[in-house]
Amino acid sequence: MATPSSTSPVDLETTSELAFKSIQQGEFENAENLFVKILDMLSQAPETPPFKILQIRLEIASVRLSGRKYKESEEDIKAIQKDIDEIEPINDADKALKAELDLDCHLRLANHMLATTQWKEASDEYRRLLQLKPSSTLHRDIALAYAQMGQCDLAKEHIATAWSELHSSVDNSSARDSEAPNSSTECQCRQAGQGLEHYRMKSIEATINMLSGDYQAALEAFSEALDFMRETLGPNHYLAIDAKCQLGSAHLANGDYRTSVTILEDAISQTKSINAGYYYELTRAYLSYGKVDKACYLAAMIAMALGGLTQTRPYHRDIMQDLRRRGGLRHDQSPLGFYMNYDLISTMRLLANIEVHMHNTWYPLPDLSVGQETLEFLRKDLAASGHGMSIASATVRYDLGRLLLASPRNLLWALPKIEEVARDRATLLGDSHLDTLCARRELAKARFLLDIHNMERGEAKQFDWDELKSTSENIRSSIESKCGPQHPESLTSRLWCLTQAVLTQEKIGTKPGDTLMSEIQSANQLLSDPKLVSERLVESISMKISLCGLVAGSENSYLAEEYLDAVEKQIKEAREETSDTWICGELEKRAAVIDEFRSAISATSQLNRVERSGVLVQARISAHHLQIETRRM
Repeated sequence: MATPSSTSPVDLETTSELAFKSIQQGEFENAENLFVKILDMLSQAPETPPFKILQIRLEIASVRLSGRKYKESEEDIKAIQKDIDEIEPINDADKALKAELDLDCHLRLANHMLATTQWKEASDEYRRLLQLKPSSTLHRDIALAYAQMGQCDLAKEHIATAWSELHSSVDNSSARDSEAPNSSTECQCRQAGQGLEHYRMKSIEATINMLSGDYQAALEAFSEALDFMRETLGPNHYLAIDAKCQLGSAHLANGDYRTSVTILEDAISQTKSINAGYYYELTRAYLSYGKVDKACYLAAMIAMALGGLTQTRPYHRDIMQDLRRRGGLRHDQSPLGFYMNYDLISTMRLLANIEVHMHNTWYPLPDLSVGQETLEFLRKDLAASGHGMSIASATVRYDLGRLLLASPRNLLWALPKIEEVARDRATLLGDSHLDTLCARRELAKARFLLDIHNMERGEAKQFDWDELKSTSENIRSSIESKCGPQHPESLTSRLWCLTQAVLTQEKIGTKPGDTLMSEIQSANQLLSDPKLVSERLVESISMKISLCGLVAGSENSYLAEEYLDAVEKQIKEAREETSDTWICGELEKRAAVIDEFRSAISATSQLNRVERSGVLVQARISAHHLQIETRRM
């Protein structure tokens, strides 16, 4: 017979309260241990209904999901679903309990799919659940799934419905309390739950705005979510810190690199535990802002921690090679499973992209073989794990295609890879999604540069340049309408359109009415905006250097010299004003580039247009590798 303490209702209630309080505080490991204790207590009591046991097991699966134990959570949910299916109800009450538990189990499965970026599968499951039992949380979560797939209009409809139902629910609860007041503990728990629900709703609304390209609305919503969490739970609550990191990521997506770094550094200084996702976002912010060496070091340290490596020299190339040799990402070999390695996959992608960035910004890297091999490794691993058509796979293949574009000799190999990514992204995310538009821009670029490369070798071009130019202009227009003209993706698209124009026009006119000259001046003005320069100093200077390459490539060497003088002056002033050694190092590299560029302009002054374009192609393309990944995998 079980001891009274092991099955006491008081003990169960107390432990249950502690478990739910642990969840509210973000202490998921402790919550899991408490629920396991409750399960043991209930299992010792022979009178415990099987449905109660299954309910606690679902709570364990849910808290493991919150603690990022993705594989364990998935296995738990599937095992519970199997047990539910095998139960034979003996009366109508049991039938109702089984149906309720079955819905709850499918909800946890949908939540798992959402947390592991299986957007399509999650949306299908949520849609089925909505037909059976509509709720604000279902509308909220399906809204996020739709937004991640690029169906932002549908997402906005569902989040509006979710807000309406949440407000109705709060009003009904207040009315019930006034008629028949409950215990203070119960009211407090419900109010805390409503507060968390308000935060989650506001956070998802902000994410939808960000994914739809309405960055200003996203920033406002994330700021509101952060203020709400600070006021209700305090500034050091894990959700307040999470809201701050989301705000930092939103600023990064908006191109506010400096602000993003400041916010993310502050948020991480408040965390009690290591969160790889936070450090990943900070690494991306460092890379975007120009702190390349710091980004490289931090990404290497994250990869070592996630991959279980111990190295005396955390050099990013050594780490990428060691991780590939271990084969630690394979779904069938890792005890952690594919999803637990998700942050590691993202970090290895980031390491490879840092390598591309370093190569393209004139660091002393002899080649891109290590980054290329790493992305190929990830591509094959994702395919072997059954995730070959996932958004993660499309992102890895997109990075691989862009890496290959950095070298003319790889253009022919890059083209089919980018074609595949553009097609897959359109299928996965929709035609109007920013990721799809960027992939199509890179596809137009690959086709155009392949023709240039062939012409340099005396071969005929393969593609219709007028059609490629029209496609690029349409993409630029679509991205600018989504993100605004100063967004990094908008400027990248603008510079690419200018590159095409220069390559198909003998010379840039200097008269006031010259369209191409006006476009170049307009781009230069955008890149000179004080706020943009403050947030993206290094990137804006690199893009300006690329503009100099475009001008020089069109037989306007004197005008290119004028632009270079202006950029050189800007670099000198920035170096005098900043005390940041990381930024100063990057500015010195840009200054060295300008010196090399002057020599290139002088050496190519007597060449014909196609020959000159070949010599200056690195300078023209340098702006395009600066495209920043604005969304997490």
